[in-house]
Amino acid sequence: MELLMKINVKTFSYRHPLFLTSSPLLEIPPPTALLGLLASILGIGCNDVKENRKMIKKEIQDKLEKIEIYIPRNIKSKELGLMRFNVDVGKQKENWFTPVTYTYLIDYVFYIKLFFKNVELMEKVKESIIKKESKFTPYLGSSENLINEICIVDEKDLPKDFLFVKKLEDVEEIDKKRGLIRIKLPGRYNDDGEWEIEEYVILFP
Repeated sequence: MELLMKINVKTFSYRHPLFLTSSPLLEIPPPTALLGLLASILGIGCNDVKENRKMIKKEIQDKLEKIEIYIPRNIKSKELGLMRFNVDVGKQKENWFTPVTYTYLIDYVFYIKLFFKNVELMEKVKESIIKKESKFTPYLGSSENLINEICIVDEKDLPKDFLFVKKLEDVEEIDKKRGLIRIKLPGRYNDDGEWEIEEYVILFP
């Protein structure tokens, strides 16, 4: 049981979580962000961060077999210099802001294929997207990454030149004949409401 979805984000910027002192762009929407997107559409969540993640794990992640991602080979991007507000100013009271450079992807279009273990969840997701109904404002990983468009598409609509992102453990013998790059992404939530890094590969057409 699977659904193929096309997603368009007007602007997208997601700092790679493994870098603490700089903000390199993660050009692949991490699976945890995609789980959050589904949660916002279905209205699953609460204000407490860890409890929210536990709910997403129980209601969505545990009912999915896997997520596959398809990203464009060429992207449009723009670097912007911003002043980030320091939430914890107790240690440096004079430094209210920190200058940072963020890279934003512009008109970012990608596809995801969801493999469901639960028919009821699949039908809820499908119905909500077809009717363009979302319980919460749909966004991708961060509230500034608002979804511009999301729709269900057929396999024939998937561009042939897009790069294919899948879990390393799902790589088949035929995949090894293609060019591939190994990467690490926030792939899932654990029982404590914390995200865990998993290994993925980018496969070339």
